[in-house]
Amino acid sequence: MRLCLPAVAFLTFASAAAAHVTLAPRRVLPGSPRLLRFTVPDERRVDAVGVTIRFPPAIVVRQVEAKPGWTATAGLALAGWRGARIRFRTFETFEVSATIPAGSRPFRLVATERYADGRTDTYPLLLDARPRPPSEARARDSGARTLGKAALGVALAAGAAALGAGFFALYLWFRSPVRDGSAP
Repeated sequence: MRLCLPAVAFLTFASAAAAHVTLAPRRVLPGSPRLLRFTVPDERRVDAVGVTIRFPPAIVVRQVEAKPGWTATAGLALAGWRGARIRFRTFETFEVSATIPAGSRPFRLVATERYADGRTDTYPLLLDARPRPPSEARARDSGARTLGKAALGVALAAGAAALGAGFFALYLWFRSPVRDGSAP
């Protein structure tokens, strides 16, 4: 019984912690403008009435998505929406156009969800602004390389079969009785 109580508590808090704002894509190339999408669910029984995303000063917010019913605000390192509602067990997506600075590093963003009863929930988000490691790039390319090798093998086998069929046809032609004049 003593082991069951901590397990139940862990599962209860783990499911509550899983409810959070998500970011896509989570990995971007540094030194480029990007469109970032934030998905904001409402798992509380109270409607969410506002969303704010805070960016580190190095990331410059260029534009925020205009959503019907929402009033959007944008600052150099801030994007926010208020005025409409996200109902219980539904979600909204919000997009931000931002410039990611050159250099290789992860950035920490903070999303805050405000509710109609005045409470707020804060969620840390990680934006990885590093180029893909060479090993990961190679792993992504290995599938295409394998497919190319297989296609080359099939083409070589088809060429060999065609060459063999040509030699067999020549053999039959030379052995033909019509060719040597012995046929009536």
